[in-house]
Amino acid sequence: MRFWPFAFSLCACSLDTFGYTADTSSLSTSGELDTGATSDDPTSPTDTPTSDPGQCSDGAVDDTEECDDGDQDDHDTCTNACTLAVCGDGVVGPGEACDDANSVDGDDCTNTCTLSHCGDGELQPGELCDDGDDDSSDDCTALCKPPACGDGFIHAGVELCDDGPDNSDDAACTTTCEPAACGDGHTYTGVEDCDDANDVDTDACLGTCVAAVCGDGLIHAGVETCEDDNTVDDDACSNDCVAARIAFVTSAYINAAGNLGGIVGADFICGEFAFNAGLQGEFKAWLSDSDATSAPATRFASTAFTGWYLRTDGAPIAHGWVDLTTLGDGGDYLEVAIYVDENGDELAGGAYVWTNTKPDGTQNSSVDHCNNWLSGSMTMMGGLGLSTENDLSTSWTAANTLPCNNTQPLYCFQIAP
Repeated sequence: MRFWPFAFSLCACSLDTFGYTADTSSLSTSGELDTGATSDDPTSPTDTPTSDPGQCSDGAVDDTEECDDGDQDDHDTCTNACTLAVCGDGVVGPGEACDDANSVDGDDCTNTCTLSHCGDGELQPGELCDDGDDDSSDDCTALCKPPACGDGFIHAGVELCDDGPDNSDDAACTTTCEPAACGDGHTYTGVEDCDDANDVDTDACLGTCVAAVCGDGLIHAGVETCEDDNTVDDDACSNDCVAARIAFVTSAYINAAGNLGGIVGADFICGEFAFNAGLQGEFKAWLSDSDATSAPATRFASTAFTGWYLRTDGAPIAHGWVDLTTLGDGGDYLEVAIYVDENGDELAGGAYVWTNTKPDGTQNSSVDHCNNWLSGSMTMMGGLGLSTENDLSTSWTAANTLPCNNTQPLYCFQIAP
């Protein structure tokens, strides 16, 4: 407090006048009150505010602060600015994985301050979809990609299987994500023999995806000509599933003698005898004329035949063309003689048969053919074979010649079913 001099000049009375004893020891010579402080003292009342607002991080929360925890840790619940930590303040606080201080939900830090990841429901860079779940059977897989065959996830309602990189057309799950099945055109390794995508049982692959084999009870068209489901080789169906062919000697002598109507006429005669006996298939005469190509080896077109030649009584004559026309180890061509007729009856006493053919099925003579089997003249000759029970060697087909006015039977061979 400052006391002005003129106040005392106005009043000549002392403080004692008011009942006080004045203490003038604290007054300076200038009349000012001596407080004991100098003007340079930092605690001087002239430099100290009358109300202290406090400082952030002093531990005391004042009116301008949301919090004050008295420390310098910017990542706890109270920031260094004395504000409560919240997502979006740019400071990674408790419970936050990130804080990028923006409201963009499609960057690396979401608006909930979690790191963006596949399955968070937000489409991020590098993701093709994100449905917010880990269900890989729906329209967005747990890899945040649309489902695709081969990704290893079964797309419900679309795929029936998906083995990922193991998908293969010869495995349990195909490259179209369909389970392997007989008839799909793909051979399932270790399970199917074959798969030709059809249910035809007469081709190389059965409708059960099992390869056709002789003995399966089904005739493989173009490969097998029979199926008898047994292991008897020299019956009507061999163990190679080749149907047997019939050979016989005609039951009657041909009245026209050597005039058979040529090779064509002779073949017709064989067909008639077979038909009348109820035999199936095409038959031709074992006969050759002046043309070497007329011989059975060429005309029959049977050199590839591997089935059995049987008599009408079921006895096996030879096993295929090669066996028929090749001399065996025992010096015979035939296993049994062809002296049984179309009806299964033996030719009583045997007979000479018009042939002009060698055992190998080729032409025997270029002249002994009764003028190409068009003449019954006694001045012409025709080649003969001998049909008796014991003729198994060369003589069965090349034994003698006779004038063409003789009536003789014919050998007839089936050449087709």
